[in-house]
Amino acid sequence: MSVNEIGKECLEIARKNGFSPLRQIEDPEDKKWYLATAITGIHSEASEMYEALRENSIDRMAKEGIDVLIRTLEFLSNLKGVDIEKELRTKMEINKNRPFLHGKIL
Repeated sequence: MSVNEIGKECLEIARKNGFSPLRQIEDPEDKKWYLATAITGIHSEASEMYEALRENSIDRMAKEGIDVLIRTLEFLSNLKGVDIEKELRTKMEINKNRPFLHGKIL
């Protein structure tokens, strides 16, 4: 299964459960609100991953990391014309050629 297919499956599951209505929203202002809310959801999952780290719970940290991945794939699959796999490969190639620590001290 490709990354794009996994993303589509994440989106289908979210829609089945009442989430991800982006393509049904007509008003541009409502779309902006929806996108901001979706990004906040990704951030929320990342915060839960951090809390799991603070509690030294590797299992929970992994589960929250997967939630970050699922929400991100769902979000990207909801954007018209985005080829997740292509964008991922392009970004990985950019990162591969960056200097150590991207030229910074941290």
